[in-house]
Amino acid sequence: MPASSSSAAALPDAARSYVRTDLAELGVALEIDILGQRRPAVVTSEPIYDPSNERLKA
Repeated sequence: MPASSSSAAALPDAARSYVRTDLAELGVALEIDILGQRRPAVVTSEPIYDPSNERLKA
């Protein structure tokens, strides 16, 4: 399961990471390393990106 450092509502801060299977439960709070900085993350069941730009708003 992927972990993200953001919710779907705040995509600019989104990141993806792989986690160990023993930690891969929905909603588990983790910390991931992004360029040497530890950031909070939450395990999600599906990617939070929007490849078809359905959520694109300007």
